[in-house]
Amino acid sequence: MKFSNATPQKLLTQFDPELSYGETKAAILAEFERRYIGYLIETYHGNISLAARSVRMDRKHLTDLIRKHQLEEVRYSAAAPNASIRDRRR
Repeated sequence: MKFSNATPQKLLTQFDPELSYGETKAAILAEFERRYIGYLIETYHGNISLAARSVRMDRKHLTDLIRKHQLEEVRYSAAAPNASIRDRRR
């Protein structure tokens, strides 16, 4: 199931009726998490500590979500363009 261009209203109305309630809920939650974490990473230029603080989330939990949704590349590409690779990995 893919929701990449869906608005929140469409997420709730465009789903696979063959999936169970739990499967549908999990897919919608996963898409929300992926978009939300991606937004935080881009907004805070890959600064995980600042992003986590801004939404009152534990930094470790945010890091776990980044790994869960395989957004590490987004994190490093969102870092300041003039930063060295060493700085980006902090």
